[in-house]
Amino acid sequence: MNSRISVFALLCLIARPKFVDYTGMRTFPALIVLALFFAIGSSAAQQLQCKPCWSIFPKTQVGQTSTYSFELTNVGKNVLRISSITSPAGAFSLGNISLPATIQPGQSVSMPVIFAPTAVAYDIGAFYITSNDPNSPRRAQVAGAGISNGGGGGGGGGSSTLTISPGTLSFGSVNLGSSASQSATLTASNGPVTISSGSTSSSQFAIKGLTFPLTIPAGQSIQATIQFTPTAAGAAAGQDQFISNASNSSVAELLSGVGVASSQLTLSPSTLNFGNVNVGSSASLSATLTASNGAVTISSGTTSGSQFAIKGLTFPLVIPAGQSIQATIQFIPSAAGTVSGQDEFVSNANSPAQSLTGTGVSNTASSQLTVSPSTLSFGGPVTISSDATSTSEFAITGVSLPVTLQAGQSVQATIQFTPNAAGAASAQDQFVSNAANSPGREQLTGSGVASTSHSATLSWQAGASGISGYNVYRGVANGGPYSQINSGLVSATSYTDSTVQAASTYYYVTTEVNSQGQESGYSNVAEAQIP
Repeated sequence: MNSRISVFALLCLIARPKFVDYTGMRTFPALIVLALFFAIGSSAAQQLQCKPCWSIFPKTQVGQTSTYSFELTNVGKNVLRISSITSPAGAFSLGNISLPATIQPGQSVSMPVIFAPTAVAYDIGAFYITSNDPNSPRRAQVAGAGISNGGGGGGGGGSSTLTISPGTLSFGSVNLGSSASQSATLTASNGPVTISSGSTSSSQFAIKGLTFPLTIPAGQSIQATIQFTPTAAGAAAGQDQFISNASNSSVAELLSGVGVASSQLTLSPSTLNFGNVNVGSSASLSATLTASNGAVTISSGTTSGSQFAIKGLTFPLVIPAGQSIQATIQFIPSAAGTVSGQDEFVSNANSPAQSLTGTGVSNTASSQLTVSPSTLSFGGPVTISSDATSTSEFAITGVSLPVTLQAGQSVQATIQFTPNAAGAASAQDQFVSNAANSPGREQLTGSGVASTSHSATLSWQAGASGISGYNVYRGVANGGPYSQINSGLVSATSYTDSTVQAASTYYYVTTEVNSQGQESGYSNVAEAQIP
């Protein structure tokens, strides 16, 4: 490492005896940087690459800034973790980048660099990128010249300049399929400037509202609209660039945003069939509402006919991301015959609907007390005075006794099974009345099953120093989307997920969070199959 520093120091001395016109020196720093790279070489397989690993900034007025983004790429087969980036002294500084940063194999992150000269002078420096690369630290070389408001560093005339502000636009989180826009200001100084073109480095960003070429009068400004339209979930970065006839032939602005998958509400099953239900009675089935990719607020639920109803929910209600709730759908036939309809749930995501069907069945004309599925026949009005079951594992609920039924009337009784032990159970219920065939009896059977709990335990290697903790994310598909499952930062390097369901497969990733609250990218994916 000492030999590398010596080569660099020697070249800096060659480059900086005095300030000369930057136009004449424009290729000289490039030769310095290239010579330096050939000198240092590489003794081990390089994982972290930046192409190019040097940048010569355009001439920049004192008090103004120019920006450039190095593209850092992981060309190795292992996860690359950048722990720190050291900036050179002088006019160069590091832009907005979250550290520590994790780069998956074949992936890249942007490292923005800002040149802000404070004096008319030529400056050269290097950023040192520390990571788990075998050849760490990686060096990114920069050079630039500060010029006076009058033009070039050699004291030339009053050449015009073009500036753009702000130096960075952050769009925050934007739903996939949607767009967000922000304004950038382009200003001409020391003379008119003609902008010949404008472009962005990524198709997710676009320049709107300008037609090129265009001319900005001296001392005037125009507004450019920069639009972010994410095409995939996750962070996106790039820059816009405007080419002109100004002394600084191009200006650029750093762009960043995060694509967010839109929340969805699903309703299952797609159809509920209630079968045959006596007229005047009711039957209930359950429907499941699930929120995906974000929380969903359901504002209302309706049915298409008075014979169907939604029970057990109070609107509005919120379903957290990745969670589900149960809705009870009730069928109350008012006449004999088949009835069709649908229920619908209106939300701030989508509004799913479910098909409903059932058949109303007329009661028989004779005086009967029916215990379904067995039938008890009574003559005339029937008064049920008591009920009972033969074991404590079965219980009769929902009927207040005594009760009198007129001819053709029915009453619903709920038989509840609460097993005390694993295995088969059988019993009999009975209803005592003044009917001739009292008591009415019904055979009851059930099987107790021992409950089984499941969990998934995760563990990982500790991150770089300065890590405050970890977040754990879970999804049901490899590649996401993922939802955070820990309520607070995990300080250990392991985590047990006790909310898994049997016969399911889950995918987990973790992130590191430093003391400033900055969060790294996702780790590799771990799969858990629950039996």
